[in-house]
Amino acid sequence: MDVGTCGSGLRAGHAPSLPAARKQRLCRGSDLGTIRVGELVRRPPHLPQGRGIERTISPTIYCHRNKRMVVNRSDQGGDAMRLSRVGLLGCVVALALLSFGFTAHAPRKPAPRLTDPTATASPLVNRFFNLIEHNDVKGLQRLLSPAFQLERADGSGGTKTEYLANLPAITNFSISDLKATQTGSVLIVRYQATIEGVVNGKPATPGPAPRLSVFSRSGKTWRLVAHANFNPLTG
Repeated sequence: MDVGTCGSGLRAGHAPSLPAARKQRLCRGSDLGTIRVGELVRRPPHLPQGRGIERTISPTIYCHRNKRMVVNRSDQGGDAMRLSRVGLLGCVVALALLSFGFTAHAPRKPAPRLTDPTATASPLVNRFFNLIEHNDVKGLQRLLSPAFQLERADGSGGTKTEYLANLPAITNFSISDLKATQTGSVLIVRYQATIEGVVNGKPATPGPAPRLSVFSRSGKTWRLVAHANFNPLTG
């Protein structure tokens, strides 16, 4: 199909990537005649030997200008290669996103069913009090769940952030009568704690006082999500 006129009566095969002004400039003064897309073009008889062309025309323009061949070929191979690379990159990105989605939404493994919940809970509770005694804020950051809540017998309480900003000053402690139960990923522990020190600005009442701590399994780690202190804090 003839799609346009170049120079003096020359028609050019369709070249979508080449502006019309460029086609006219290339083809001005040409005398190759009519060029069709998909047409086999041979050397015109009036051109010197070796000056002609013989090939099938794709969306490309072939012009003769001042007895020289000016060829502007669309880089179809390069375009195909770039498209292939873009397609491959898209596939890689899509697979990465799918992999991330499956990983992010993959169900966590259930907590192991403990044969002796009390044996598991005892070191957890002692670790909690040890971290408080040594004022180890970083250690408590790791042990306490982001959802941590505290309640005391005097009615005061707080969140994880509030508790870490006002830690008790414990100089000595002991744990007794510890009992624990488990349901799924939750470990509930009740016990008696005897402490020496100051809690929320008040001295702890001497002697053992009840406590209740709740731990939740997060991956391979137990984290403290709730703690209740029933010491009357009367000094």
